[in-house]
Amino acid sequence: MKFITQSGIKWFNEGKAKGEEEGEARGEARGEARGEAKGLALALKLKYGEPGTKFAKKLIGINNLEILDSIYQGIEADLPLSELKKLLKPKASAK
Repeated sequence: MKFITQSGIKWFNEGKAKGEEEGEARGEARGEARGEAKGLALALKLKYGEPGTKFAKKLIGINNLEILDSIYQGIEADLPLSELKKLLKPKASAK
């Protein structure tokens, strides 16, 4: 028979709650990114036509909201599609 202390139960419950919170936060971030990517896909299609639609397919699965936001700002600033493609690569942190 296994013996579990009160402290063990407490730590288990705290870990479980923390894991649930982190999972919810990740899920919300993915959902937000998915929604933003869909909006960008429509904007790319309307602004750049077929090449924009092909580029939009590369946005699927990107969860980095900073990258998606920079693409949004690029569309709004009327950047050429070639410049938008460069925004997919995250910037290296300055040393």
